[in-house]
Amino acid sequence: MSEEKVIDVRGDECPIPELKASKELRKMRNGKLIVLTDHEPAIDVTLPSLCKSLGLNYTIEKEKDYVKFIIVKEKNVEIKVEEGYSKYKRIDVNLSSKDSFRILQDPSVIQSFVPQLKGIRKGENGYVFELKWAIFKWTVEAIQDWKNIGEGYEISYVIYNKFVSFRINIGWRFVILPMRDGSEIRVEEWYSGPLMPVAKKYIESHLKKCEDILPQKLNKEII
Repeated sequence: MSEEKVIDVRGDECPIPELKASKELRKMRNGKLIVLTDHEPAIDVTLPSLCKSLGLNYTIEKEKDYVKFIIVKEKNVEIKVEEGYSKYKRIDVNLSSKDSFRILQDPSVIQSFVPQLKGIRKGENGYVFELKWAIFKWTVEAIQDWKNIGEGYEISYVIYNKFVSFRINIGWRFVILPMRDGSEIRVEEWYSGPLMPVAKKYIESHLKKCEDILPQKLNKEII
């Protein structure tokens, strides 16, 4: 019997929509999975890439302020759900949230605390990152997304790559909130894919380095 399942991930950002969709597709024998989402990187990149990697068809129906991302599973495809990990660090800086936002729109900031990011250049739809992650080395498009959140800002960079037998999703998010004497920046990094113990060590090392480097870099840029 054909199934129909709806998951509402509105308000959730990468990698949550893709991970939740993967888990639900794994449970289904056949039918439709309808993903309600308002996150553009998920709509444009991660969900289509998920479908392509699994050989599944999809359609997109636009609503007023979100879309219905409809995935059709016509046969019992075996789906492996990659393990995910994320961590964040709160950092206070002496810059206004507006100045911090302007500087963090440049992805070279990430390169200052992520040594595995070997190069950055402009691409057709955003930026192209050159990464050497554990035993993997590849060049991939990074989707930049930003939005206002109250009096603050949010910037995210998402990369997604499909290899022969697995997928890798890596991302960074900066949430910038105004404070009386500057701004609070919540820096988050996440990863889903193989070699999880290595990825966890990377992320912990990156955020520790970010805590030291980011305030110095922001202050230097504004002088």
